[in-house]
Amino acid sequence: MIKLEKIFELTNPFISAASGLVVHANKIFVISDDENFLGIYDFETQTGLKSILFHELLPDDKLLRKKQKGDFEALIDLPLLKKLLVVPSGSTQQRVRGALLFENGDFAQEINFAPLYSLLAQQIEEINIEGGLTFQDELWLFQRGNGVGNKNALIVLNLTDFLSQQPLQPRVLAISLGLLNNVPLSFTDATKADGLILFLAVAEDSQSTYLDGTVVGSVLGLMNKSGEILETMVIETTSKPEGLSYNPLEKCFYIVTDDDDHTRPASLFRGELPKAWQKYFSAL
Repeated sequence: MIKLEKIFELTNPFISAASGLVVHANKIFVISDDENFLGIYDFETQTGLKSILFHELLPDDKLLRKKQKGDFEALIDLPLLKKLLVVPSGSTQQRVRGALLFENGDFAQEINFAPLYSLLAQQIEEINIEGGLTFQDELWLFQRGNGVGNKNALIVLNLTDFLSQQPLQPRVLAISLGLLNNVPLSFTDATKADGLILFLAVAEDSQSTYLDGTVVGSVLGLMNKSGEILETMVIETTSKPEGLSYNPLEKCFYIVTDDDDHTRPASLFRGELPKAWQKYFSAL
């Protein structure tokens, strides 16, 4: 089991439903699935500021907020462009608006995911994108299979074509994650790790991409660039881990959580990779 060290709670600015994470040096960038801003935190002061993505005010009522939120589920580092990409889930027709941000977190432009998600709907019954990363000019998106059929998938497309609204030919690769405590596992995020991929998967007892369920456990997984799962190990947490970032210098990872409770702040955790996994990195 992988133990986690709690670093701090995301209280200033306050984020409860943390869903995407990028860590750059001394800065922590966090998006939430039910806010319209990016939280930018300092490691030392554990406080930060908001970078406004969209100016619409969301209602305080839980059900109304769930209906109207943008459901931003992934924050992807684009190192070649020195930008960040905010990815919506696509789990409803209203959840298709994303954003391109400058490297410091400032808003750059709105990105419309609707054409891509309409194309993916021809192969995926219930779209629910929860993670992503880039390899050179490839954009990898991770479909969370927590809907009908529990179909997790990896989607690969050309990043330049996507950002310039050119015709796309995405490749969809079905990924089997198995069960944890008799509940299907489904992706919640992924990140590059020295030529490999680290991913988070959660066993959430729900058959809906819209409704939350009871989280019975979570795992950290290791995948190669062919989509082959090399290892998985249970994470010691009762929270739902939804955002993941890797530190190549310290060979550690960071996680942010979502407890599906708007009154409780999300937390940032740090973890070490299992020693048994080092053989995959040394073979690169």
